[in-house]
Amino acid sequence: MRRDEFNVLACLEKCGRLTQRELAQQCCISLGTANTLVRGLKAAQLIDNDNCITAAGIEALAPYRVENAVIMAAGMSTRFAPISYERPKGVLRVRGEILIERQIRQLKEAGIDDIVVVVGYKREEFFYLEDAFGVKIIVNDEYAMRNNNSTIKKVEQLLGNTYICSSDDYFTENPFEQYVFDSYYAAVYQEGETDEYCLRTKGKDDWIVGVDFGGADAWVMLGHAYWNRAYSHAFCDILDRIYNEPETAGKLWEDIYAEHVRELPMVMRKYPPDSIWEFDSLDELSAFDPHFVENVDSQILDNICSTLACERADVHSFKPIKQGLTNLSVRFDAPEGTYVYRHPGAGTQGTVNRASETFSEKAALGLGIDRTFVHEDPEEGWKISHYIEGCTPFDYHDADHVSQAMRLIRKLHRCV
Repeated sequence: MRRDEFNVLACLEKCGRLTQRELAQQCCISLGTANTLVRGLKAAQLIDNDNCITAAGIEALAPYRVENAVIMAAGMSTRFAPISYERPKGVLRVRGEILIERQIRQLKEAGIDDIVVVVGYKREEFFYLEDAFGVKIIVNDEYAMRNNNSTIKKVEQLLGNTYICSSDDYFTENPFEQYVFDSYYAAVYQEGETDEYCLRTKGKDDWIVGVDFGGADAWVMLGHAYWNRAYSHAFCDILDRIYNEPETAGKLWEDIYAEHVRELPMVMRKYPPDSIWEFDSLDELSAFDPHFVENVDSQILDNICSTLACERADVHSFKPIKQGLTNLSVRFDAPEGTYVYRHPGAGTQGTVNRASETFSEKAALGLGIDRTFVHEDPEEGWKISHYIEGCTPFDYHDADHVSQAMRLIRKLHRCV
């Protein structure tokens, strides 16, 4: 079946009887093209004389029917600090709806009821979806050691004509359909400089021929993707070959696709600006939903605001700092300057005496050893400090660093 014939059949299956003029409008084709296509489809008995799809037409569409959807929800969303320290981004309430719930409803509205949610980080936050929406939950235990290629690996036996989605996407209009002709990746046009994945295409159907990591004034990957059976089988064959190679662990599935783009035919599907949203930071989400920060249930924001005597609206520009051995830290701006919030890592209460640590922090502040200290909770272990720009990391191999450190340690120990 040709693409234009598919478009007309799928439109009639979805909308019912349409005139040629209405078909032309719906399919974005000329009236003459619509007339030609209708005559051909009638001759093939795929539509009847009233421009309604026939049983044979439904059968012709069957190979293009979407079978299922996979929603990836295993990742830690580290760029969305500090909210992601408390709960996964997919279960946040945005403009009155839980992100993943909105997406599940949109899939079901399109007739896609077989939905798998792959979870990992704080997996228990998603378990309610099985009873509430009838989805299937699969646990990815490799989420902390690998990128989302491990999620694809977990579901490779389920992949066919499949939507690949992220739990934290927000679609202003439902992008899902019951029948899809080609594998595609959703894209929006980005004006100016961008660090997103930029697509190069050829032909009137926008076949993707290359992916650039960053660029300017380009169509960029954003949102969901659709894999047909051929694509699913080809991708899984490649993934199986390279999965155990050390360099594969940190790759997104999109990275693997970009490296094998000629083996994995896919078109770019264009979407209008502001139709697909991904929120990489708290500031981005706050711009989309101005009430989010004031409404979100966050003990971390409460800790910050109570310590610094400010309102939630006063703190912004959160940027995660490289994860430490036992803790998570995020930099942010407040009315009196730039600070760091340290969030205690899982299980640290069993390895770190936070009360002793708090006592030492206060002693170091009093002695002038560490003037960055603001506050630490001796029971829970969270801490707020002033952020110092341009610090030099401590180097155990630098004799001057070691000498200074030992001098300060002796000063601290002699005070107690």
